[in-house]
Amino acid sequence: MQHLRDLYSGDWLRIFAVGCFEELNGREENDRSSKHKDHCQYIDFVKFPKQHGFQIKDDYTLYGSGVSEACCGKMTLRVFLQEWLFFQLISCVVQEGDKPILSREALTCHEGQQLNTGELNRALKQWHHDLERCYVKDPEATTMRLLEANQILELAKQVVIANLADKPSRLVVPPAQGPGSVPDDEDEESLCYMVLGETLSAVLVHAMKKCNVKLPGWEPDDGGGWGPPAYGYKKMQEKGWCPRSQATIKGQLGRNATLLYVTVCAHENNRHNIHGEQHSLRSCNSRECWFIEAEHTKPGIERKYELSHSPNCTSGDKCSVVGPDEEDILDVLENSEEERKGPFPLLRIVDRGGEKGIEVEQWTEGTPFATISHVWSQGLGNRTERKIHTCQLEMIQNWVKKAFRDQDNKNHLFWIDTFAIPQNKGDPRCAKLKRRAIGLIHHIFSNAQHCIIIDRHLLTTSRSIHDCRTIGATLLACGWMMRLWTLQEAFVSAQLHLAMRDRNGLKSLNDLWNDSGEKDVVLLSMAGMVQRKVDHNLMVQRKAAHDPVESNQGARQKSNVQGHHHTNGALLMASAWRATRYRTIRNLGEETLALATLLDVPISQSLDEPDSRAPNGLNKSESSRDRQRKRMRDFWESIRNDNKLRNSIPPGMIFLPGERLPFPGFGWAPLTWMSGEDEAYPYPLDSPEHPTTLEEGKGLVVTYPGFLLYSTREKFKRIIKLRKPFDFSVNRGLDEWYRVKAAKKKLRQGAHSPGVEGKTAENAGSIAQRLNRRIDKKEALRFAIILSRPRPVEVTGEIGLLVELCLEDAGSSGSPPPPRGQQILYCKIICRVEVSRLSVSRVENCPCEEGDPMTPGYGPIISRFDKFKQEGIAGVQLHDLQEWCVDGYDDLQTLESSIPSPRPEDTAPAPAPQQTSLLGKLKKAMTWSKS
Repeated sequence: MQHLRDLYSGDWLRIFAVGCFEELNGREENDRSSKHKDHCQYIDFVKFPKQHGFQIKDDYTLYGSGVSEACCGKMTLRVFLQEWLFFQLISCVVQEGDKPILSREALTCHEGQQLNTGELNRALKQWHHDLERCYVKDPEATTMRLLEANQILELAKQVVIANLADKPSRLVVPPAQGPGSVPDDEDEESLCYMVLGETLSAVLVHAMKKCNVKLPGWEPDDGGGWGPPAYGYKKMQEKGWCPRSQATIKGQLGRNATLLYVTVCAHENNRHNIHGEQHSLRSCNSRECWFIEAEHTKPGIERKYELSHSPNCTSGDKCSVVGPDEEDILDVLENSEEERKGPFPLLRIVDRGGEKGIEVEQWTEGTPFATISHVWSQGLGNRTERKIHTCQLEMIQNWVKKAFRDQDNKNHLFWIDTFAIPQNKGDPRCAKLKRRAIGLIHHIFSNAQHCIIIDRHLLTTSRSIHDCRTIGATLLACGWMMRLWTLQEAFVSAQLHLAMRDRNGLKSLNDLWNDSGEKDVVLLSMAGMVQRKVDHNLMVQRKAAHDPVESNQGARQKSNVQGHHHTNGALLMASAWRATRYRTIRNLGEETLALATLLDVPISQSLDEPDSRAPNGLNKSESSRDRQRKRMRDFWESIRNDNKLRNSIPPGMIFLPGERLPFPGFGWAPLTWMSGEDEAYPYPLDSPEHPTTLEEGKGLVVTYPGFLLYSTREKFKRIIKLRKPFDFSVNRGLDEWYRVKAAKKKLRQGAHSPGVEGKTAENAGSIAQRLNRRIDKKEALRFAIILSRPRPVEVTGEIGLLVELCLEDAGSSGSPPPPRGQQILYCKIICRVEVSRLSVSRVENCPCEEGDPMTPGYGPIISRFDKFKQEGIAGVQLHDLQEWCVDGYDDLQTLESSIPSPRPEDTAPAPAPQQTSLLGKLKKAMTWSKS
């Protein structure tokens, strides 16, 4: 862990010591380390577990085998992990030629009592240089050397994730801190191995890029991380982090142990995350945080929102408030005839007899100005009047000047929502102009030359002299990074600047990563790790692709606009979903408005009835839930009517977890983008290969492979409950089998109401009950599985959907067959599933039920046929380009398979289906299901 001191310049970094076991420190008679000094090759690392009494299962979990080779004795688990994942990992990977760069003595300190990575960065530079030098001389041999190092790290990483990482599927956030949340020695050891592995992996990725080694399928997973670490989670609980902030950080940083650790360190004094004793954590949970930094409470006095002062203010209570004339703001907004374009108010700071004042000017095209992006809860907003403290105004004036790099006293124009957006005080005029002002936000930020980001924690702790890694770690968990409105403000802005603690400190976020250390490969590699997370949460890559001026591929994009314009739009929405899912918003009623502003889509939105402040998740009021559902439905209808995005709804949306909309045609759509949910492997949002169509009242038309399922009624009743996995084959040779099980669910604790996954599971249970009743009534039901990609891999389950097919709609649509000659399959989602392919050897030795032995006397061939009979399910593999019209059950009380008939203008004569068509196959499936 000591090597982190060279990477982060913040005074908040805390490095703890990890003890070295006596059996490994070279000072004990039973020391095992001497036996491995000359065994530092690839095969030595791979054989090491077996030599010391351990085996690795298919899922990478370790177990004691009780057998060790004669050269080595058996180790305890913790001693084994330290020797293998620390000493052996460094020695076998960080080499010059074929010899370790660091001696064993260099990896310990305090007479061998503690682990030490203080020399690691120097060794990594030497290793990287040696790889570059060797690649020039012998690229083939060096490529294999890089691949061997990559495979060593991959093996170690999977073992760490399986045995030492906290459960990634759980979002366990206790309501309050307690003694059980304090990290112990094992947590520290695990974090040490994770940080070490991520450091080595980052430098290896850099080396492969430097050597231009590109081997599809063999690339290191440089963004996944080796965690998540229990140490970071427990540390947040020990320090009293808000459960909502914990959930956000866990989601945004994922498995990256290094970033979680340094981020927790960087925010030890951030009141946005650690509210203090005045605020009870019992009022917060993993979906909701009710803390407002600018709300101050005194005994016996009601909570009150108080305007904040700048950190450098010396006037205190004597600091006056100042603002523009609100009538001037309203007059400018009334001059804007268009809802999303046209003039808007800009502000200029003027001197009025020694006092600061603000004049309002109307924007005209080409006028240079800066915008201010901030979080209202931190005290720069004002809910009662359009005013802020003079010290804040002076601070803004200084930063705007710095952004424009002016040396004179010219006062540039700026825009801030506190002044420029009217508040709805029951005045119809203000309400109307507030809607207009919010509708102009995309237009405003996209026309600004500069956007200045003001976050309270950044402002008080960060300095412009800090390195990019330190600033990035501070930025990752700040309040500004967690809000939905600030995401769209950052996305559409040309130049972003971070306000720092020092008066002259204004750091360009666009150029932040340029000072990562041009020649220091370790600094570059670790800066890249931070940058990827920051860019991911700010949609930076999509921003470049979305704006041809910023993208070097602008010309190519224009040439492909006719054939593949849907791809950019789909990737834009996918990136927006990822960046949005862990963010919050003060008024949940503004979620769809913020999303529409982000995507530059016109949407009709009423702000007259704001919902209760619920930053994430679902409102308790059913009327509020109904409004939320309708707003999200209207949002998707706006997408369907938009010329740029109508065919760009990411098809992978159908696989997302969480509660879905209950309306006909929208049962595939998530209720909220701020769900706090994760994607599932293999992350289908990344692959929008085909355009989508949102058919009114029917669903979303997507293109995916899949299977038709054939079985008996009784078997189908068990299948749709998914209490146990089921297997099926897809050909008569019985040599291609698949396993289906219920998708993993994220568990939540500390919430006062059921989480979205809990609600979804409840709905899935209701759906299964209704379907079983229909089966009992002898209805002919058809079922299928939609895959997220062809031929799922073994071991790791890939996300898919178990669906009910709506045969009547497929036969009565009246629409001509698609160009590929395949019919669209209309279906309704039953539940999310994970599908994995079973190897032939696994099928031949696999019992039909977990724990059941193979039938005695059966050979491998007969076992397949026996398994087919026992499973009682057959699958028919569909074309990889099969089209599905996906919907959900809009009424769980009446789960009838019916989709509204298409509008007359959408219908056209269609040829009668042939029995050899897909429709014919479905009718055969219906006949079998009646048996």
